[in-house]
Amino acid sequence: MLRSSILTAGVVLLAAATAAMAQAPPTEPEDVRMTVEALKQRNRDLERRLTELESKIGASAEQQQMRREEVKMLIDQTLAENKKMFSPDWMENLKFSGDLRLRYEFRRRETSPLNDESRARFRLRFGFEKAWPAEDLTVGFRLASGSGNDPTSTNQTFQMFQKTPVWIDRAYARWTPKAVKGLSVTAGKMANPWETSDMIWDGDVNPDGIWVQYDVPGLGPITPFVGAGVFQLYAPENSARSNSDLMSYSTGLRFQITKDVRWTAAANFFEYSNLDDALAGGAFAGRGGNTNIRDSRFHMFDLSNKVEFKAFNLPWTAYADWVQNNDNNLATHRNTGFAVGAKVGQNKKKGDWSGRYAWKRLEADAVPDYFAESDFGWNTFTNRKGHQLGVDYNITDNMTAGVSLFLTEPIKAAGANIKEDRFTVQADLVWKF
Repeated sequence: MLRSSILTAGVVLLAAATAAMAQAPPTEPEDVRMTVEALKQRNRDLERRLTELESKIGASAEQQQMRREEVKMLIDQTLAENKKMFSPDWMENLKFSGDLRLRYEFRRRETSPLNDESRARFRLRFGFEKAWPAEDLTVGFRLASGSGNDPTSTNQTFQMFQKTPVWIDRAYARWTPKAVKGLSVTAGKMANPWETSDMIWDGDVNPDGIWVQYDVPGLGPITPFVGAGVFQLYAPENSARSNSDLMSYSTGLRFQITKDVRWTAAANFFEYSNLDDALAGGAFAGRGGNTNIRDSRFHMFDLSNKVEFKAFNLPWTAYADWVQNNDNNLATHRNTGFAVGAKVGQNKKKGDWSGRYAWKRLEADAVPDYFAESDFGWNTFTNRKGHQLGVDYNITDNMTAGVSLFLTEPIKAAGANIKEDRFTVQADLVWKF
């Protein structure tokens, strides 16, 4: 741009001089030649000065770029040194998470007379997870509140200003070898590893044992999986009792049908052994739902289906879960459970909301009442049917308010409890950190 302007000025000057000479009185040829040479020399001087100026400007821009790069390198080096100072190597790939839930709960049992209960409770959970990518290893633990050794609850009821205990809720190690893509081996006290619903497993149950799963890679949108594990329920301290264990096997697939539609199907088999020894040894306690847990070994087959999709610009999840206890020792034949449910929305940031609904029918001996969802069938846990619904709203990115409602009744009345309809309302405030 600058060069063009200067050259243009030189040409204009030369043209003006030529025109002036044309109008001026005739001069000697030598004078004309000298004047033209002088103008050409001036134009060459202008071009030389322009080249020098452009060279200086280019050098200045290059120097500025070099200075910017030097400053960036200095900043990056300083940040790296500070990170190493305040975040030592052992803190790399270390994650901390937790949540605090405050709850008010009202329960009504329609007996004669009416039995109403209301209580305030809290739940606190927090833990760490550390990954070593080079060793394909992850180790984690989580601590949680709770009263007693109930595996289906981490709630603590407020009472008499008492201090409350903290329990080890999870403690596990997981190996995912890069050499065998899709394989994972988890051992310890772990999160529920099965594709199933809370009809069988309360959301707070964290089984103890070892679980091996293989997700078959390289099949495009379809990912078949298989899994197997053994979990310890009771280990006696003397030879008068036998070990009580749970053997579990699972197979299924995840199918990414479209970008916004995903289907997950799973078949699970659960085989309990020696529950009577666990009960007699004091480690396992029936809750009144099962008719005769001593004579039942609980050989359960579970079939679960779940579809995730988007509609009306909202995420949806719909599921159906069916379970049957195939133990031949059962004389009651009350051995089947079925649940259907749906959820719409999500809770990730301020202003998000979600709603959910489920209908369940869980017969008395379909599953061990010790592990079934506690809120749906409180006091018996099985032999219940009814409705479960709720809504949650994000007040902030990390705080959620929600209300849950349970309306249930017995499938078959027992003893004097002819009606036993139950109504439960829970109001929750949850902080995640």
